[in-house]
Amino acid sequence: MNTKQQKIQIPYFQNADGFCYPLTNFNVPENGVVTLYQCNAGYNPVYDVHTDCMLAYVYGINNGGALDSWVKAKHTYGDKTVIGLMVAINRDSGEYVEEYAGERGLMDVQTRADGTFRQHSVMGPHNIYYMVPTEPYVEYKWKVLQHFLDTGFVKVVTFEEPELWNDAGFSEGFKEEWVKYYKMPFQDPRESAQARYRSQYLKAWLFYDAVRKLSERVKEKYPDIQVILPSHSIDDYCAHGIATNLSMFSSVPQVDGFIGQTWSDGVVRPLPYAGEERENPFATAVTQYRSYRPFLKKEHALYLLQDPASDNGSLTQAQKEERWKKTVVASVMQDDTVLSQFTIWPQRAFSAATPDYRTIQLNVYKMYYEMAGLQGAIYAGSSGIGFGLSDTASWCIGEEHNPTGKSLATIFGISMQLIEDCILPDIIALDTLTDVKQLAHMRVLLVAYDVMKPLSETVNDVLARWVKQGGRLLVVGGDDGFTHMEDAWWSQKGTTPLKDLLAKVDVSATVSSAQLSDVIPALQGTDLSQETCIQGEYAKRALAFEGETLVPVMTANGKTVAFTAKAGQGVIGALGLPSSYFSLSRSNEDLLRTLWQIMLEGDSVGYVPADTIAACRGQYIALWGSKDLAFNEDKIFLNLFDSALTPMKGGLLEKGLTAFLFDVTDQLNAKRPCLLFTGGVEQAPTVTTDNSVTFTIAQPADSTSSSMIYHAGRKVKTLTAVTSDGAQVTLERKAYPEFDMELLQYYCTNIDTPLTVTVEWE
Repeated sequence: MNTKQQKIQIPYFQNADGFCYPLTNFNVPENGVVTLYQCNAGYNPVYDVHTDCMLAYVYGINNGGALDSWVKAKHTYGDKTVIGLMVAINRDSGEYVEEYAGERGLMDVQTRADGTFRQHSVMGPHNIYYMVPTEPYVEYKWKVLQHFLDTGFVKVVTFEEPELWNDAGFSEGFKEEWVKYYKMPFQDPRESAQARYRSQYLKAWLFYDAVRKLSERVKEKYPDIQVILPSHSIDDYCAHGIATNLSMFSSVPQVDGFIGQTWSDGVVRPLPYAGEERENPFATAVTQYRSYRPFLKKEHALYLLQDPASDNGSLTQAQKEERWKKTVVASVMQDDTVLSQFTIWPQRAFSAATPDYRTIQLNVYKMYYEMAGLQGAIYAGSSGIGFGLSDTASWCIGEEHNPTGKSLATIFGISMQLIEDCILPDIIALDTLTDVKQLAHMRVLLVAYDVMKPLSETVNDVLARWVKQGGRLLVVGGDDGFTHMEDAWWSQKGTTPLKDLLAKVDVSATVSSAQLSDVIPALQGTDLSQETCIQGEYAKRALAFEGETLVPVMTANGKTVAFTAKAGQGVIGALGLPSSYFSLSRSNEDLLRTLWQIMLEGDSVGYVPADTIAACRGQYIALWGSKDLAFNEDKIFLNLFDSALTPMKGGLLEKGLTAFLFDVTDQLNAKRPCLLFTGGVEQAPTVTTDNSVTFTIAQPADSTSSSMIYHAGRKVKTLTAVTSDGAQVTLERKAYPEFDMELLQYYCTNIDTPLTVTVEWE
């Protein structure tokens, strides 16, 4: 975001203000693929939503019916949709274990310590196992790829969800890879923090190596094919119990893009926050979506997944729809061009949905098609405030090694509070931090060195240079077992990540165990409660600091547990409490707000909340409000989350709710009849004359698209809707006389060819 900040009145609301951050677009793929989705079933016109790219899901050589069916259909209709291949790299369809690998098959299944297998599902007579990407298994996946790529129809390849579970590092295949990589006998990860870290790192590295090898082969034999890698966010993998490796994947030269898989189920998970296990779907989705891009290179295309359905079959349609709408709004609150994988399994997400929900999906699909090429702005609280994120959040795990090192409590303890204040967190990928320029937009950065460890000394070198040049860095975290790994780069220097960082910024400080009682007085000079309780392991893991140049911020038992210090032109601060501490209560959440404010003392902007987060791209406006907000009555919108596109003038955005609107104010002010908006995918530019408008759309069979026309007070003379093969389609009409608008809806029964609509005025 732009670091020049001046608070302004937000254009859409009567009494809301915030900062405006202009957006420019980049990374629109050269091949024009802006939207894509994946399907594991054969072609059916009732769920062909006409994306730029359709990813046919395949498991093995003998499981390609979906691809064959879609290729045949698209060639029959002369469709321009790019055909892609989505290969399940993390699991087997039964083909490898039961046919290809022989006696070795079960050796490569992800296996728990008790000998049980990690199983994904059952497909027909086959157990679908999660697999370890050993050399034989990777060779098998290459044969699968060759089988389908040799057809010549496939233009995109994706390796779906490279995942190895935290508890699944005990198979014979994994042990072989351990010995091969570490040149030492296998170690049980439960034995020590070092063994746990090695196990988690190897899991991440094995899938990185598999993707690297397969991508190299694909590009060598099929150089024009795009390689795209789907991955969940770091916090989602931590929640599932899976080792992450985003930083590794981003370094593979042959990978052209990524899919950020934020699922509707993954944003409603109860999370430790404010002393409770609480759901905050919007904040979770925003954090996840904003966490992908920092790990990638600028040239990587980034597609953000929105899932209109859910893996939870017990949910009602209304619950699924509400989850999806929150992810849609959160997905556009990025500094990047928004590319979308806007559905998966369309036979579940689209054709199984209610008629109104299908129409709303078509409204939103149109938005994603158009929005990638539009500039705009984001309105939110003050920017340049955020935290570092690292794959090591999923490697430094295990209650036996770090009882207070709870990755989810850390990540959401330092992000949800920001979003509740309508401040979009700026996230830094610590694993790929190599240049001070990557921190140029940051005003204050928080790193949690008890849950996330710097992969190399370079991370501390860059952070130290940034601080000395004027940056403001807050380091939080207590002691933990992973700090004392004998093979870590800092241990080999006889120090810790925190001590090394303090030394690099020339701050002389002694760091030791605080050995606290279970109560710490409140932060000095604040209006927090008089006592902040630290209980059990949190007290045992606390750190204390001593040094002449330190300015104490929090003390306990006569010891400094938080301080700030000048470092060159910048400021460094430290809080010697476990980073998950912020999740324990509302007062602890307020403590973090106070720390942000202290770290930003003297900054020209400071820590400034706002009333809303609003992302404006062209006429499209995505909104979330921290309180009830009244719309300006001089603006007129269409509600894209409404199948009838109901016009709005004034009204209320209720606290905690999301909205997606289309601003038609300027079109109405022009007083000329026109097409305002249509759902579905436009197949040709709209043709408008003084007396008519003609547009052509494609939509799935057995679905309804909505279009809104503005007649500017003139009467409609003729209205036709005809498919490309000459079939007439019946229209439903609804007038909005107070707006001089008319809604047109067309239900296409068993029709899957483009529909041309012509409106003539008297």
